[in-house]
Amino acid sequence: MPTTLRVIVSFTGASMNIVTVTDKSIMDEIYDYQSMLNEGDILIAGFGTTDDFNYISEFAGKTENLKKFVKFSKDKRIIFIAATVSRLLGKYYNTAIVIHKGNILGVSDQTHKTRSELTLGNNLKLYETDEGNIGILIGEDIFFPECAMALALGGADRIIYLSASEYGKDADIMLKASAIFCGMSIVAVFADFTIEYTNRGARNIIESEDLLIFESTVKKNDLYIKNRRQIVYENIVVTRQVGE
Repeated sequence: MPTTLRVIVSFTGASMNIVTVTDKSIMDEIYDYQSMLNEGDILIAGFGTTDDFNYISEFAGKTENLKKFVKFSKDKRIIFIAATVSRLLGKYYNTAIVIHKGNILGVSDQTHKTRSELTLGNNLKLYETDEGNIGILIGEDIFFPECAMALALGGADRIIYLSASEYGKDADIMLKASAIFCGMSIVAVFADFTIEYTNRGARNIIESEDLLIFESTVKKNDLYIKNRRQIVYENIVVTRQVGE
C-alpha cells in the first residue's frame, strides 16, 4: 500500500477527501492502488512527483503524461491537481495542471518571482468544481498578498498552495496571514511537509508523515473581505513637501 497523506474536509456540508503526495515513487504506486481513492476526492501531486511536462512532446504524441492524468481522473471520478515543471519553446514554468473527473479545467503557472530563471504566467485562475471553487498559488506567489486576496475576491472556497521548496518560516507566516485575511482554509504542499491552515490561521496539520488521516470542516469567514473599502485603495493621496 503506498504511503500518502489523506485529509478529510468538508465543502458546504459535503465531505470528501484530499490526498496529497510528495514522493514520486509513491505517486507511481498510486496509479496501481486506485482503490484508495473515492469519487469526488481531490488528489494533489506535489512538485517532483510527476515527470516534467513538455507541451510540444505532449501535443505531438511523443509523451502521454497528460493523457495518463486525464484517464486516471476520469476512471476514479476525482479532481487531480498535478504540480510539474512545464516547458514550452525553451521556456520553463512552475505549473499546476487541474483535471476535474476527466475534464482538463486548465493550468496555473507561478506568477511572481524574486529569483530563478523561471518564466512567469500572467493570470491567476479559479477552478469551479463539484467541491467548490479552488484557487491555485505556486512558489513565491504567496509572498505577494494580493494574489491570495484576488482569489478570495473572485469567489474561491479554498486555496491550494504548491511549492517545490521545503517548508520555511517566512512562507508559514504568509500562509497563516493569507488564510486569516482571505477567510478560508489553505492546503500547502511543500517538498517535505503538507500543512492545512484554517480560516483563523491555525495550523490544523503540519506533518511530514507518509500517511496521515484527519478530519476538519471548512468554514469561510468573510469578515475582512466584506469590510474592505475599495474607495480607499482607488484614491491614494500623496502629500508632497513644499519647498521653503
